[in-house]
Amino acid sequence: ENVNGSTTPKDLETMFKLLYLRFEEPRFDKEIHDVTMQKYLELIPTMKKDPSSIMQDSLSLIMSNYSPRTVLLSEETINKVDINKIEEIYRDRFNGVKDFTFFIVGNAPEDSVKAYAEKYIGSIREGKKDKKVEGTVHSPFGITKKVIEVPMTDEKCSVIVNISKRMSTKNRKVSYTNLILARLLSLRYTEDIREKEGGTYGVQVQQGSSASPVSKY
Repeated sequence: ENVNGSTTPKDLETMFKLLYLRFEEPRFDKEIHDVTMQKYLELIPTMKKDPSSIMQDSLSLIMSNYSPRTVLLSEETINKVDINKIEEIYRDRFNGVKDFTFFIVGNAPEDSVKAYAEKYIGSIREGKKDKKVEGTVHSPFGITKKVIEVPMTDEKCSVIVNISKRMSTKNRKVSYTNLILARLLSLRYTEDIREKEGGTYGVQVQQGSSASPVSKY
């Protein structure tokens, strides 16, 4: 769980007030909840026919090794969503600031930032500190190849290559190396696959790494 926000220097105090309210006075509106759930239900029939949506659902299952914790958007899952349970979980996760570290950057005056942090963050209850546990969702080991065929009006294909690996440790050098590699690959794919070969609408390279609960990239 996390909180984030951005603002202009003149609205700095408003941002801190909203941050305070996220913890101390969260709002749960049943009417808005019901309208939102209905909108999702109305999207389902279209999503079931959308090749991109079908591909994304399949990819989510494959990359989580078909974990039961991988939940796909459907009528069944939407109808299980309960606003009282949402509130219960939210209040448990945002019960205080003991588990949070706040980073505040920008061009606001330092003395104002300090004063607002002391006033608004400092007055949020401390709460509890959680123990970190290793997650149960992992990518499949070894090489996994899947061909997903879906009916399409215009024939085309998408090629997705996903590589994940454990790291012995998470540090800044690994993160920067990963970022540089992704940008180099993006340039290479753009030059060779899209521009020279003209073989695709576009290419995209994404990277990421995490330290907790398992170090991996």
